[in-house]
Amino acid sequence: MRAFSALLAVLAAEAAAAFELYGNSFGIPGINASFDYVIIGGGNAGLTIAARLAEDQRVSVAVIEAGSFYQIDNGNGSVIPSLATSQFVGADANDSQPLIDWDFVTVSQAGAGGRRIRYARGKTLGGCSARNYMAYHRGTVGSYQRWADEVGDQSYTFSKLLPYFQRSVHLTPPKSGIRFANATVGYDPAAFNNSIGFHQPLQVSWANWAYPIASWAP
Repeated sequence: MRAFSALLAVLAAEAAAAFELYGNSFGIPGINASFDYVIIGGGNAGLTIAARLAEDQRVSVAVIEAGSFYQIDNGNGSVIPSLATSQFVGADANDSQPLIDWDFVTVSQAGAGGRRIRYARGKTLGGCSARNYMAYHRGTVGSYQRWADEVGDQSYTFSKLLPYFQRSVHLTPPKSGIRFANATVGYDPAAFNNSIGFHQPLQVSWANWAYPIASWAP
């Protein structure tokens, strides 16, 4: 009877996980499992790779992340707008958040009055993006060219990597007339490719509201 009850519990957990993610749906304690692919790290890169692999329904994919849900482990600190400012890069080096962050701190910085500065690195589902305002950016054309030159492989240039960026991201354009006039978004639509469909794992957009200071400190 116990074995049957345990089986029902496993089936119920798997059924729940198939429709919605819960704080306890990441594996079942005490029950071994095997997978075709194991992704280490649940940040933007790891989750994107996992989502791509999982499109093949013939394989199984597991993601291993050191942390849990930041909404649970950090509560209001992660879900109240603007409160993240106090937890962003540059916060007091003594502010520890071990449940959602690796607590890295820089050495003394001459350009910052000798201060040691916290360097936010996410230990949570969502990774560093979840710790840094959920910001999304790509490197510059020049930085990728230098990478290609350093390793002697021109397949690392921006133009060669752009199709992969496009395949990973679905862009939702900013809504016109909602943001401040001095906070107008400028972007190149050609850098994205929504014609691929809505299957790209990363959803990228802009907030409908912007701080006025964003005009001078973008």
